Amino acid sequence: MKVLVVDDETTILDCLQEFLVLFGHSVITAENGKDGLNKFLLEPNSFDAIISDINMPCINGFEMVAEIRNQQFDIPVIFVSAQRNIKSHQEIASLMPCQWLEKPFHFQQIDAVLQQIVREQADRVNHRLTDQIVPTTPSFPLKSALYAHSIL
Repeated sequence: MKVLVVDDETTILDCLQEFLVLFGHSVITAENGKDGLNKFLLEPNSFDAIISDINMPCINGFEMVAEIRNQQFDIPVIFVSAQRNIKSHQEIASLMPCQWLEKPFHFQQIDAVLQQIVREQADRVNHRLTDQIVPTTPSFPLKSALYAHSIL
């Protein structure tokens, strides 16, 4: 997966990048929401997911993702933050599809969510392919065709 990681804490940014690369992901990093938005909009279709902090300078993670949604991109987002208030959860719900992980988190939690995203994307692709190959309704009346076949 190609992941955009956005966090103003360079220690977390560097650790996430190192971990994700170790697990086979391609990573682009950004130090705040404005930088993250700019990097995303340069190549919006090249990213598979975004991992973002919420509280950052320039624009925060919610504002960054809201702008991405306004541009009609439906990329999965994983928010990571120490922020624990109800307003945050309501804002997250308005920016779906997204997940929430509380800091401090384990890197395995990030990997588990990314693997879930991969499975969901594969399921959507398979579902679209199945719909294209097997029509949901026959192009002719099935009962009549079976009846006609039994008469012959």
